[in-house]
Amino acid sequence: MTKARDLANGGFGLVLVKPSSVVNGTDNGKGTVTFSAQSTVSLNGVFTSTYDVYKILIPAVGDGNSLQFRMRASGTNETGSIYSYSNAFITSDSGTQSADKVELGSLIDFREFGNGSVSIEIFKPFLSLYTSLNWVNTVGRTSGAGRNRTRQGTGIVGNTTSYDGFSIFLDAGTALTGTIQVYGYNK
Repeated sequence: MTKARDLANGGFGLVLVKPSSVVNGTDNGKGTVTFSAQSTVSLNGVFTSTYDVYKILIPAVGDGNSLQFRMRASGTNETGSIYSYSNAFITSDSGTQSADKVELGSLIDFREFGNGSVSIEIFKPFLSLYTSLNWVNTVGRTSGAGRNRTRQGTGIVGNTTSYDGFSIFLDAGTALTGTIQVYGYNK
């Protein structure tokens, strides 16, 4: 039987990772980053050689704007046209389904981001290999067509840079409010 203290000390499963620095947010000292009314939030020093696979949890609100994502190395966003991804979604009210893809863009776009959350798994960001991502974006709105959506996606960062962080940002506005937690999967 696994004891609570074994889970708390990182003996098994996921371990909360504390960023070395945060831009436009506040770390609570344990690794949970909070932010309010921002257009962008960046975490540095969360990807290291300690883990190969990470989970990023972002329960937040963004006023329906698109939530976008870039990798970071040494405090600088990767803005080159190296991101390839695809998204597919379904809405709760009409069952409408749709898909889109981008080949070699300058960011990953999780699309609509209302009152919801994004869960991202990211593979080998610190190694000098292509980085891959999988995500689920759940959007909840109080009214309107397509008010509840689930979007799933996959992506590749197509270069061999060693990344230690990432940024999330809205395509417009400063309504990004919520938290970010980054967990490393124990090897």
